[in-house]
Amino acid sequence: MKKTGIIFSLFVVLLGVLQYSGNFALKAASETAVPLATTDAIPTGFGIITSRTMPDGRLATSNLGIFGPDSCTHMGDPYSPLDSIYAPGPYTYTYRIRIPADYGHDVVRIELFDPDSINSSLNTFTIFRSNTAVNNGLGLTASKTCGVDGGYALQIHPCLLNTDEVDIVTGAPNLDLDQINPNWFVRIDENRRPPVTPGGNCGSPATYSPEYNTQTLFALSYYAQETSDTTTKIPLVSYLGQTGDNLRDSGDHNTDMYWVSPGASVPFSNLDSPGNTVPATPGTIDSFEVDLTTDVPNIVSDAQTGDRYLYLDVRAVSGASENGYELWAGPPIYANSVPSEVNMRNLYVLNNPGSHDAAGVEITAVSTLLQNSNYTDPIGIPLAYITPDMAGQTITINMFDSDSGAEPPIVFYFDSIAFTPDSSNPLGYDPNLTDWAMPFAVAGQDDPDGVAEGVRCVPGSCQTQWVDPAYQITIPGDLSNCDWQNPTEEACTPFFGGRLMVLYDGGFSDTYAWQISINEANEPLDPTLGCAAFPITIHEEVRSVTAPGTGSYAYPDAADFTYPTTPPSYESFINHTENIPLLNANPGDVYRVYAGSGAGNFGWLVWNQGILANSATLANSLTWPGDATDHTDHGDVGNPAPITGWGGNYIPRGYIEPGDPTDQALHIDDWVTAYTGLVNTITVRDQLNAHIDLGRTLRLPIWSISQGSGSNGLYQKSGFATFRLVGYNLSTSWLLLEFMGFDTSCGQLSASLTAVSLTAPTLGEPNTSYPFTADVSPSFASTPITYTWQSTGHDTITNTGGISNTVSLSWDSLGSKSVV
Repeated sequence: MKKTGIIFSLFVVLLGVLQYSGNFALKAASETAVPLATTDAIPTGFGIITSRTMPDGRLATSNLGIFGPDSCTHMGDPYSPLDSIYAPGPYTYTYRIRIPADYGHDVVRIELFDPDSINSSLNTFTIFRSNTAVNNGLGLTASKTCGVDGGYALQIHPCLLNTDEVDIVTGAPNLDLDQINPNWFVRIDENRRPPVTPGGNCGSPATYSPEYNTQTLFALSYYAQETSDTTTKIPLVSYLGQTGDNLRDSGDHNTDMYWVSPGASVPFSNLDSPGNTVPATPGTIDSFEVDLTTDVPNIVSDAQTGDRYLYLDVRAVSGASENGYELWAGPPIYANSVPSEVNMRNLYVLNNPGSHDAAGVEITAVSTLLQNSNYTDPIGIPLAYITPDMAGQTITINMFDSDSGAEPPIVFYFDSIAFTPDSSNPLGYDPNLTDWAMPFAVAGQDDPDGVAEGVRCVPGSCQTQWVDPAYQITIPGDLSNCDWQNPTEEACTPFFGGRLMVLYDGGFSDTYAWQISINEANEPLDPTLGCAAFPITIHEEVRSVTAPGTGSYAYPDAADFTYPTTPPSYESFINHTENIPLLNANPGDVYRVYAGSGAGNFGWLVWNQGILANSATLANSLTWPGDATDHTDHGDVGNPAPITGWGGNYIPRGYIEPGDPTDQALHIDDWVTAYTGLVNTITVRDQLNAHIDLGRTLRLPIWSISQGSGSNGLYQKSGFATFRLVGYNLSTSWLLLEFMGFDTSCGQLSASLTAVSLTAPTLGEPNTSYPFTADVSPSFASTPITYTWQSTGHDTITNTGGISNTVSLSWDSLGSKSVV
């Protein structure tokens, strides 16, 4: 007789997350709750930033691109050609559109720049220059011609005219590249032919041939959480870019060199619309303007942040050419104020900072980004946002087809850590003015991830190949192996989050691909570890500055600054909002804080009560990379009554809590000693000046309560935040700080539970005991954790314990059993 067994049905759901205290209840669900599989898998790849000017919708030093299915991989696109050895058949590039929980609009408008692959034949133009350029001596207009003043004269090639504004970047007054308009865009597509014979090379036709133009499909979607707790991909709307070959289409949408929102009632700006509609292909909606209140029912949102996501799939349908394009998403409120034509938009946004803001909406490529270079010199390209809890992890970065005009070296760095490019140095940067960087393909030395020189292809020589092996970038910030007696940038650089950047000379109009990944199995940094910080603490009730000469928190006049000697203007902080309390701050808000122990003040700190609280001690603590976690012996002189019981027989520099010498890590609720000694000394000013000059991001403690006075003063910490120091006057005791963000990656009182997994058999026999184990993550989640088990035919079992819990269950009857 055949034996029939028991089938176990396993379901598990995480009911909630406790941030800072108490038990965590893990409870199973009914069979209608949360299954272990989804209908449509949500794209989870690493997000790659699409461009350095994505938030304001300008086109500058790069654009996105895609080649047609009849093209060849040696043109720079590793996946779209149908005969690609890397991904044979049709291929789709996916972009993730993140809509933050605090997005203040009902509608998000998605715009495509130049979604067609049509090139204009015109070559001579009167260009206009930005206000910044005119104010620095350049003429308002100039006559420019393709092939003479930039780009190529042939219609088959791109043409970007030089505006001459780069002259005020490379020469006096040495402005930042993002302050000027480097190019006047005429053509960005590349008209290319397929191989003449099978297996041959692609190339350029003798004359412009629209039959080779690439037709590109842009398909917008979202993922819905269904009642059965599966996720389903919901197609919203799509648009098929035109070719102008009069076979596939007539080119009558007039999208060449324009930003457009297909299907919208106002597809172009009312300021410069070519006068036609741009119909989209409906799915559940008929427009690239998405109403978040009605168009995306049950949209999946991030359980911790509340952020929502749309997805844009981009696929080449036909053709062999390169279709250059770009993406922007944000509020629909600019259709009557911001031009659609690319050059007019670039100028408008530059001349009116903050006039075309994405309101926090971000677009990133999922895992792979195809990019086209519009710049001929080394330039900083943003690749990814890296949070501080990723410190110590390794990012894998691969690059495809770095050839035409590209030059070594290639340097990875963070925009939150001091980095100073220097084209005259073989490293590509000035090591004396740089706190951390990883340079690859430097002549005469091995790569910093241990790969010997000559193993990898170098930029400019990687035609039709991926860099092999891929670059391995270790994120700084894990200070556990720092030798504070001999600190190195590899082991001792603190990390407070920031954009991972790459300094790369891609050459003009070269197309290449980035591929980025991180081991998602790696746990983030334990947020209950102590914080490395700098000795300046800000009161949580301080309010952001108002315009100069107004209110109680006025921005200082230029003459009020001790440093920098040429201070930034109030208007230069385009993301600033005035009169905002610190606890409600957003990145870009600026605060002028005065020294003191009252509401809205800041205080200087000394990390322990054993060391002499003099200006040399303060200067040491202000010196990069800081010394809050340095408990080694530097031979420093101590107070007459040194600390006892901290574990050493010398005077350390690092943090020790007053009254509790065993507490040597900086956390929320800890007390820190006030520094009341001399501040306005050259050693202190030198360190403050260096922070300003190098644009460093600094982690500073936030205080809520002060007690005592003078050398007996104490501040109690309520949190941590990152700031940039942008100016000061020590004679009148104020600092000017730009808020960058709150930081919960360290110094927290508990670690939240984020996920749970259930390990158990799926088949069994009657009257046999089987183990069922629940494991929570991360491994450093705060305990105790309460586990509630429910199973068919058994009473509820409640256990309290650590990060894992096991129960043994048996049944005396046959059939399907549920364990939750």
